[in-house]
Amino acid sequence: MIRIVILGSGNMATQLCHNFYNSQNKVIQVYNRTYVNAKHLESICDTITDNIDDVIDDADLYIISVNDSAIKEISLELRKIELNPSAIVAHTSGSASISLLVGHHNPGVFYPLQSVNKERILDFKEIPILLTVKGNIVTEKLQQAANLISNNVHLVKDDYRSRMHIPAVLVNNFTNYMYILADEYCKKENLDFNLLRPLILETAERMKIFKNPKDAQTGPAVRNDHTTLSKHRSQLNKYPEIKLVYNYLTKCIKRDLNENS
Repeated sequence: MIRIVILGSGNMATQLCHNFYNSQNKVIQVYNRTYVNAKHLESICDTITDNIDDVIDDADLYIISVNDSAIKEISLELRKIELNPSAIVAHTSGSASISLLVGHHNPGVFYPLQSVNKERILDFKEIPILLTVKGNIVTEKLQQAANLISNNVHLVKDDYRSRMHIPAVLVNNFTNYMYILADEYCKKENLDFNLLRPLILETAERMKIFKNPKDAQTGPAVRNDHTTLSKHRSQLNKYPEIKLVYNYLTKCIKRDLNENS
């Protein structure tokens, strides 16, 4: 049993609480500055507090799971407590440095590489968890905690994890924004966005088959289909922002993937 305290109650904190609970290693406490924002975790952790002075001082692992801009502040608050000298203090950010945890004896990073929200609880068993550590004690304990909820645990350096966060944004956040643009276009053109859902799922499924994403690329740009491209551009004249994105991505695909362009 690892005694874990989570500081935060947002999307990632919620996922971690559920996954530790399901692994039979219930989180012993959740701290959040606003008590009501953490009440949804009451049934899967031992206690909740909104007072930093009441945070349990003899836990094995303290996981700071908040927005990157708040990590340093929460870390400094935690230093007010006389923690067990062997306790690990880790944050869950993909891009923030381990150095934000200045002043703690055993800092670390516990980064699940996945997009999450409170409404859809995920099973972390196959989700990569990237650990950044300092010292053998931290390595052993963080790996032990990560192995409770995932079979896909990796020790990486601070810079590797930060650089890995960039392609994560590309394949997830930017891709989802394309869905938003498509949805807006459908609404304005009185089209049914739901007709695109099987296509979205198929595009993602191809990543299970093709080791190289280039091999899965289709569409008028890679085919150098000037007739279709011209027609699309004409139809997008009413939507200059979407047309800007369309033209730029078409240019990049033709440049990088079409040998006959």
